[in-house]
Amino acid sequence: MATLARTISKIMAASQNLSQAVQQIAGSNQNLSQRTPEQASALEEIASTIEEATANIRALNPPKNEKPQARASSAR
Repeated sequence: MATLARTISKIMAASQNLSQAVQQIAGSNQNLSQRTPEQASALEEIASTIEEATANIRALNPPKNEKPQARASSAR
């Protein structure tokens, strides 16, 4: 009987450890699911800012092989 009691005790301890791990994973998943849209939005904002900066830089410094007419239209 002592062996059965030890086995049951070990199973109960393992179950508690597993339960804690599952709760921790669930909490982490929830945290991640909340952050993902926020990070996507921030990346979209950064990409837009980079595109604007690139357009401004090109308008101020057009490539040397670009024709003068193209320069005037790209600066607008």
